[in-house]
Amino acid sequence: MPSIAPSLSLFALLVASTVFGSDTPDLMLGEALFRDNCAVCHGAQGEGAAGPRLVGDASAWSPALFARAVLEGIDEHGKPLEAAMPHWQQGSFASDQDAAPSRAEVDAIHAYLGTLSATPSASSPSDE
Repeated sequence: MPSIAPSLSLFALLVASTVFGSDTPDLMLGEALFRDNCAVCHGAQGEGAAGPRLVGDASAWSPALFARAVLEGIDEHGKPLEAAMPHWQQGSFASDQDAAPSRAEVDAIHAYLGTLSATPSASSPSDE
């Protein structure tokens, strides 16, 4: 019988971050969301797999650019992403029960990716 414990713990993190709020992204939430929704394509450490590498690349983007890529499928150059990635504005993360991801969730993933980056990319695009 499959365990629902990981989903419940992620749900608890989501509720806690919503109830208690914070201006800083929640790294534990970001790690859980990344692991459950992104790692299968982007690698457990964001190193890339079926999807492109995120650590040192997209992790160095501004939060606004990262959110635009995740939620709208638009890259740092304003062009549609080349890879076939689920665009989360029309879907949901595994734990969101059909609700669209929030900006706080996307920011948490971005912040978590930043903790994995040993050497940031030489170029760090700014908001357009």
